Amino acid sequence: MGFTFPKFVPTPLSQLIPNAAEQAIDLMMRMLTFDPSKRITAA
Repeated sequence: MGFTFPKFVPTPLSQLIPNAAEQAIDLMMRMLTFDPSKRITAA
């Protein structure tokens, strides 16, 4: 198809959600990983 996503510098979740615990930020980052082979699973 030739489609590519634009490149950008991400804003750290800790900056967007300053009161979140480090473990919560880590979990959200793992859940938001685009590549399914690298994404956290419920298994």
